[in-house]
Amino acid sequence: MPRTCERARLLLSIALDDDLSPHEDAALRKHLRRCASCDAYGSELTAFTAALRVAPLEELPCPMAVPRRHRSRQPLIRAGAMAAAAVVVLGLGVTLVPVPDSSRRVPAAGISLPPASEAELIAESQNWSAGLPRVKLSDFPRPLGQRAVEPGF
Repeated sequence: MPRTCERARLLLSIALDDDLSPHEDAALRKHLRRCASCDAYGSELTAFTAALRVAPLEELPCPMAVPRRHRSRQPLIRAGAMAAAAVVVLGLGVTLVPVPDSSRRVPAAGISLPPASEAELIAESQNWSAGLPRVKLSDFPRPLGQRAVEPGF
């Protein structure tokens, strides 16, 4: 069976549920105009499906129990691992974040600081990098074949 016929028969099945896009519908109709075999298959499929949908439901002679699906514990284990990682990250964050000095006054919104405190805050914000370690470019690995170039700062 040609691949185009396989695709058309798949689209016929999808069309029974009215789930075809306009593009798929146009492609199916075009194929059915050219292929008598797929057109006949579509007519049979449509008739069979219509008969099946109007047929009365059959009553089972005895109750039927469907076994429960075995659920994998992997999602639970993964969720537990993620929760543990979050606790570790939060714990590290709490211990590594510096505690603000309680003697420093923090103004509420809309309240200005006295000039001395404001100047102190400005100076502190300008020197924020003073406590960071100094790193030279030569401290980092370089690609093979390149010389180390040290900028003058």
